[in-house]
Amino acid sequence: MGPWRGPKWQQIINNNGSEGHSEDQNGSKTSVKMMMRTMARTNRKDKSERMSYKIPKDPMILYSYINMLLRDRGESLSDLCAEIDADMDEIVDALAAAGFAYDETVNQFR
Repeated sequence: MGPWRGPKWQQIINNNGSEGHSEDQNGSKTSVKMMMRTMARTNRKDKSERMSYKIPKDPMILYSYINMLLRDRGESLSDLCAEIDADMDEIVDALAAAGFAYDETVNQFR
């Protein structure tokens, strides 16, 4: 849903028509453009907060996924696991069963 939809935006349109302003509870005016920017930022923030990390079960996809995160973030495996709330031993064991080992010098599984 875009920032232009929803009850607050509809209220601005219904109450003000072409005026382009909305009054908040304190009586101060807010421009429609400012309201749209605020709502767009809020929507982006909500999406990033809701983003959860699902650890793939397939070892080849897990291998690719973990190496991608290690490459993109430049963190160590332990820091990455703490950030995504994953069990490091579980990841290492799953990838070891598929024949991969973590190489700290290059920060990736090989």
